[in-house]
Amino acid sequence: MIRKCSACGAANRVPAKHLADKGRCGSCKAVLSPLSEPLDIASAMEFDEVVGGARVPVLVDFRAARFGVRSIPNFVVLREGQVSMQQAGLVPRAVMRSWVS
Repeated sequence: MIRKCSACGAANRVPAKHLADKGRCGSCKAVLSPLSEPLDIASAMEFDEVVGGARVPVLVDFRAARFGVRSIPNFVVLREGQVSMQQAGLVPRAVMRSWVS
């Protein structure tokens, strides 16, 4: 995965399993904060890499049939690459946070 440094704008290659970790920019050595914003994943291979390697729960908003999604929005929480819960329909932010706590 490529992460841009907020200090210098340099592109940094970060393994998917380290997206939730702090790191350092390879160029300016500034702290790369853990990923805290949505990540748009287009390929099945990239998806498998992220959810399979994540050491934290991953909340997914699906737009595909891979996990039996029949309506959108549809949210799935994956732990170690396995579905731990799934919910169709809109959900308040506080409820979503409880899913990954």
